[in-house]
Amino acid sequence: MSGAPHSRSARTLPSAEELSRRMSRLRELRLKRYLKFKSTTRYKVLNLITILCCVLHWELLLCFAGPAHYSIEKPKLVEAKYGAQGNEKAQRFLREVVLVTPSGFVNKVAVQDYVGADRPEFGQLRIGKDFLLGKWLKIKLDTSEGEYYLRSSFSMIFLCVFLVFVTGVAYFFNFNERPFILPGLAIVNALAVIFYLFL
Repeated sequence: MSGAPHSRSARTLPSAEELSRRMSRLRELRLKRYLKFKSTTRYKVLNLITILCCVLHWELLLCFAGPAHYSIEKPKLVEAKYGAQGNEKAQRFLREVVLVTPSGFVNKVAVQDYVGADRPEFGQLRIGKDFLLGKWLKIKLDTSEGEYYLRSSFSMIFLCVFLVFVTGVAYFFNFNERPFILPGLAIVNALAVIFYLFL
């Protein structure tokens, strides 16, 4: 038994006017969704958290690379590791300083410098900290003019640079106006600040 071939009705493509109308409707829906999200308290709070965290990142970067708040601190324990070599001025080569903060955190400072014929006085150190969080970033020795950076500060600074870049790109391309991206930005930045507090 031979059946009639199955016939499919031809698909009619939408006209240019119909396509334009659909695109216009889609744009209106997106605009309404965007305006609704932008008017919420959630949008304002998340943006505020992200911006405040970025201010902290920038502040840490500036204090690391430039002027910091120096104060005389007395670490719980300081151990200096010297190299065998000296120079023509009879200066000692200081390889590393290991110091324990009052809170019990161990910091290592790679000095790798000649620091004078006399051993530096480690009972009290000039510690360079940032202004807002008070995180230890670098030290100064009495017998040397240089600033020496704590190794623990490098992980913090790397995270600062990364988040400043990512957040800057997100704000430049208005990704912070999208309901699914802004919470992620705020959470990542807030977690980084919590990490700084415990470092």
